Amino acid sequence: MTLPERLIQAGIEASELASGVVSPVDVFRGDAWQLVVHRPADALAVAIRFRTVLRFGESLGLGVDGSGVGGIDSRVSIGVGPVDRVPRVRVSRGDGMAFRLSGRGLDTMPRGRRMAFRAGDPELEAEIDTLVELIDALIDRWTAAQARAVDYAMLGWNQTETAAAWQPEPITQQGVNSHLQRAGWLAIERALRRVEQRVGGGG
Repeated sequence: MTLPERLIQAGIEASELASGVVSPVDVFRGDAWQLVVHRPADALAVAIRFRTVLRFGESLGLGVDGSGVGGIDSRVSIGVGPVDRVPRVRVSRGDGMAFRLSGRGLDTMPRGRRMAFRAGDPELEAEIDTLVELIDALIDRWTAAQARAVDYAMLGWNQTETAAAWQPEPITQQGVNSHLQRAGWLAIERALRRVEQRVGGGG
């Protein structure tokens, strides 16, 4: 699987977490990509899963055939704001405040960070970007097992269901709980709820 194919697959997998419409990921210049999530509150969950699939997709059994690029990562800048135009196919050619904010987040992202949040509201941006920075630090420390446990949790599976579905063979519910605790899942879950409250579903 080539890098552009891996990015497209990550976009497909990540889109499963969105409750609203998601425009297909657009890969350009070989390793750059853009994805439009039409419900802003979904953007952080989609961003987390996008990185999870890129880093651990093969270990999670998510859309990776094992024939190409291994554990890779990507910088992700979430821009929340009005969108003036979203082409049906090449969404990277869209325009609007959300696109500009996302680009600004990439341009100003500090060294060592891989996720950022930008919004037209400075107070909202400061609050959510702090949460995003903490989640970014947690993801950087995940093992494949911790990523798998979080991925199931984000999909709404309980720990018993996750334990039974674990690959290559089932584990105990206590084992799943341990992976989630070490991954910082409770903090991530609270952060996602806070984003839902503050950002909501508006465009």
